[in-house]
Amino acid sequence: MTFIPGHCLWLVPSADEVSRLQALIDTLAASEAGAPSFHPHITLLHPLGKDAASPPEAITETLEAAVAEFNAARGGAGPIKLTLDNPVAGEKYFQSVLTPVDEAEGKSAALRQLRSAVEDAFDEHPAVFYPHLSLLYGDLSRERRLELVREAEAQLPFPREVVVHDAVVVDINGTAPEWKIVARVKL
Repeated sequence: MTFIPGHCLWLVPSADEVSRLQALIDTLAASEAGAPSFHPHITLLHPLGKDAASPPEAITETLEAAVAEFNAARGGAGPIKLTLDNPVAGEKYFQSVLTPVDEAEGKSAALRQLRSAVEDAFDEHPAVFYPHLSLLYGDLSRERRLELVREAEAQLPFPREVVVHDAVVVDINGTAPEWKIVARVKL
């Protein structure tokens, strides 16, 4: 696993949804030795590249400009709704068990528009964007990941709609339990 120091940008579900998802993340993490707990989120942009080491205030200012552009393009401010699909087993440490964002029939159009505004504002255009909410980080066998997918499905109904009110700047220096939200920008 590789840690990239600095900052990244997340979307955070509403408080009631965070509570339910946090309970699931904590349960899954507790079932695996060394698996960390972390705040439920959908990564908006990581890594930030040249801006990763910038002061959080400068990153927040750029994020605010991107959100303002996004809101102007969609005709006003307000939360976005996303649907989280059934959990799946991923192939990477930070995607061991995850729930993809449903992108069928334009369901994630607002997310894609926000991502584009953020990429333009930060002048970062990563080739791949796989919107998802991770439920477990870890180096696990494929079989164990599939077992934990079934456990996640048994604990919380999926697919599920989440409402996102905030984009956040996250200090990712250190390990996942040490990551902290340092600024919030309302959508």
